[in-house]
Amino acid sequence: MIHRVYTTIIISAIICFSHTAAADDAVYPAISDAPQTVAKSQTQVACKAELSEVMETVAESRPVTGLLTLSAGWESQKIDYLSPMRFRGTALTLSGVWTKVMPWNPRHMRLIMDASTNVASCLNASGTAVTTAGEASLGAGMLWYNTLPCRMQWGVGGGIDLTAGAEMLSRNSNNPVNARAISALRIEGYAAWPFRLWGADLLLSDRCRMPLLGTFFNPQYGESYYEIYLGNHQGLAHFAWPGNMTGVTNDLGLSLDLGRTALYLGYRYHLSTTYANHLYTEISRQSIVIGIIPHGLGMKKKRTTVPLTIIR
Repeated sequence: MIHRVYTTIIISAIICFSHTAAADDAVYPAISDAPQTVAKSQTQVACKAELSEVMETVAESRPVTGLLTLSAGWESQKIDYLSPMRFRGTALTLSGVWTKVMPWNPRHMRLIMDASTNVASCLNASGTAVTTAGEASLGAGMLWYNTLPCRMQWGVGGGIDLTAGAEMLSRNSNNPVNARAISALRIEGYAAWPFRLWGADLLLSDRCRMPLLGTFFNPQYGESYYEIYLGNHQGLAHFAWPGNMTGVTNDLGLSLDLGRTALYLGYRYHLSTTYANHLYTEISRQSIVIGIIPHGLGMKKKRTTVPLTIIR
């Protein structure tokens, strides 16, 4: 037993001496011989590769990317509950999109959250009646994301959207306000292409969202909200499917990465239609979009300098 203890102590001392010699070689590289220098160079290369991989992982796992936009354009309304005529005018929208990388799959899964508010004012063809409209929406979904060898980025996913709005026509004394409420499951697709032009880092992107299934609110034909208030609640909620509810929101844009921030310029097309109780409602919107990405897109990679004492 004593011989085994002595043997263990001697082996431990040899190992500690070897580690100390390796440490001395790292501190005093001039003393190291040729084989040790080769081994140390291989170790440094492996450490540099590991450092580079860690830095790339950190760059890819940015927690949240936000896009804040302001859009202005044209809106068209066809609301049978208010009037059989079509109204056209201008619209202003403030919106935001936030994308979060999922920690359990940072290379492929993204959480996308949307929020927007819109106001519009429209006239009929003769210019004798005006509608005033307001709308707010919230959305959240998951996107499976991938990058092709040609640097083309694409993704598919789904989510849920909640939309509430109202249009007011003061000349309609019987039903002056049309209320809208939609809850829908959506499908969406995303594609982007990063490239450089004249030394600038650019990202061309397109995101398309379409409602698939859900529910929406629609009163009976000629039913006033006073009747609903008195207790006539039959036939107000309707199951939504592509046969009675269609829609699309498409954002085509170009982003300029400036490092700490990025600028966004794009075009947005929005369409939402519902049909129930012999009442057709259509809201379509085309807008020019300008926006800002507060922390940039991460396309400008910073070079990492390693001290000369490490690189030999």
